[in-house]
Amino acid sequence: MKHPPPLLVILLCLSVPVAAEQAGLEEVIVTAQLRPTPLLNQASSVSVITAQDIREREAQHLEGILNLAPNVNSAGGTSRARFYQIRGVGERSQFQEPLNPSIGLLIDGIDFSGLGGAGTLFDVEQVEILRGPQGTLHGANALAGLINIRSGVPSAEPAMRIEASGGEYDSWSAGLMGTGPLVADRLLYRIAVNRYQSDGFISND
Repeated sequence: MKHPPPLLVILLCLSVPVAAEQAGLEEVIVTAQLRPTPLLNQASSVSVITAQDIREREAQHLEGILNLAPNVNSAGGTSRARFYQIRGVGERSQFQEPLNPSIGLLIDGIDFSGLGGAGTLFDVEQVEILRGPQGTLHGANALAGLINIRSGVPSAEPAMRIEASGGEYDSWSAGLMGTGPLVADRLLYRIAVNRYQSDGFISND
């Protein structure tokens, strides 16, 4: 009985997981630089938090996922964090409000710097965190870094998603997302509605 050479057996065993790994990799695109660029081609330090990361952590607000990115913190004296710090740079108190926040916050290209995480993460496709000065493209609100939030985009395939959850302190959340074509191959729509409410862990009685 003939046996295959040991080297051939080893190569065949190694080729299977390598092929599976290559097929499972998905290219990550960063949009905060005003044009879509692959993450691997970014010259600056960038962290990308995907929709899957958000679902796995069941995060409702931005501060619930920021610890996935190194050197990023949040602070604020209200129920939602209002200011962010990247690499130790950034405001920490709302009682000494700066003229221009050091960390910019964009939601679908609109500047929400200084407003913090008032919105929820429902139907958010990706969160991009850029470290270092971004003032050349985004002005004085991004001198130490930028947080860019990108919502889901319309799809030509009709789809609907309904979410509901509950938790401690009478917390609950409900959301509805729908997308599809309005005019075939010409006009698409996407609508997302979400409501989150919680009594919080401090009683004012």
